[in-house]
Amino acid sequence: MTQVALNMSVSDPDRFQAILKEAEGLGLVVHAAYEDLGIVSGSIDSGAVAGLRRISGLTLEPDRTVAAMPSPGRAARS
Repeated sequence: MTQVALNMSVSDPDRFQAILKEAEGLGLVVHAAYEDLGIVSGSIDSGAVAGLRRISGLTLEPDRTVAAMPSPGRAARS
């Protein structure tokens, strides 16, 4: 499946780590996590994005979900 890059925000600082763990359980690969700011950057299979949207307290930033990355070993398409 195609990987998509995402930026997300966490609205409840007290649940940041729990929300991050739940997202990782769905397949999110975290590239950066800024707990003080409530921001997470990562990538996930495009088919799993809907699961992220169902996590209470996690908001996907709409302008960041369109950057597709090829699977390892595959050439990028333009």
